[in-house]
Amino acid sequence: MKPISLLLAAALVLGPATAAQAQVAAFDRAALAAGCAAGSCAATLAAILAQLAARGLSAADHASQLAIIAATLVEGARARTGSAGDIAGALRAVAGAAGDARQRKAIIAAATAVEQDRIARVEITSGFAASPN
Repeated sequence: MKPISLLLAAALVLGPATAAQAQVAAFDRAALAAGCAAGSCAATLAAILAQLAARGLSAADHASQLAIIAATLVEGARARTGSAGDIAGALRAVAGAAGDARQRKAIIAAATAVEQDRIARVEITSGFAASPN
């Protein structure tokens, strides 16, 4: 089977993916979700942010990873797998790590939406992208 056919078959099986899911996470998304579900969202996130900092990613790659983290946290809030307050706090920490003002603002808005139980309105497909340079 040609590589493009494999990609098409995978897309049909997996269904539509968010932009964050289409990107490759440089951290363990399942560990973040599990940590938040267990009430350790802040500690799990701090470890992930430290891992990303140690990798010396470019600004664009760092922003991409923050978008994936934010999307993962919002998905957890939608699934109600953790405390809304913990997840909102984690989102604010992610926003604090963002070097891009547009991305920071979008992530803070998501944190507010989680706190106010308006999670369904948060756009995770492209809503956490950094400003194009």
